[in-house]
Amino acid sequence: MQFKICFAAWQQQRALKDRTEELPSDAGMELIRLVSLLFGLLMDIRNCEAQLLILSHQERTSVPEYLSNPVSGVTFEYNFITEIRKLDFNDKYPLLKALIFFSNNISSVERGCFAGTVLEYISFDWNFLDCFPDFREVNETLKEISIINNKISVLKPEDVRDLRSLKRLLLYDN
Repeated sequence: MQFKICFAAWQQQRALKDRTEELPSDAGMELIRLVSLLFGLLMDIRNCEAQLLILSHQERTSVPEYLSNPVSGVTFEYNFITEIRKLDFNDKYPLLKALIFFSNNISSVERGCFAGTVLEYISFDWNFLDCFPDFREVNETLKEISIINNKISVLKPEDVRDLRSLKRLLLYDN
């Protein structure tokens, strides 16, 4: 099962690399980096049953009510999702480590999202967020946040103060 996951992630990475040629060079490289990071997270999975779900380019306007479980990573690139709600992820996916929402229409993330996950990486690049999301539910596990090219104009110290494991925060082009 783990081989299938890694092979599928590798195939997606190769396909994505081909499609990024049409993106501006910075965006293309960032997308390749995101998929590579997700691939790396999957290589470290201890539970062979966990999987990567690729729900990209599906014209989704919201996160599906139920995802295949157990799941360790989900990509929602190039959809039309407008908001992230607590009921999308809270207490549903205990092995969830990575979420990628590259190029959607997300303008809000409900306060208190992601409880019951072990989220390490999240990307909201190329969306419409105008304030920094609340990550208190994953403050012990979240290592990297990428919110590139959104509409955030202010980052307050209390937004990141309690993110104990945070190693990388990307906020440029806001």
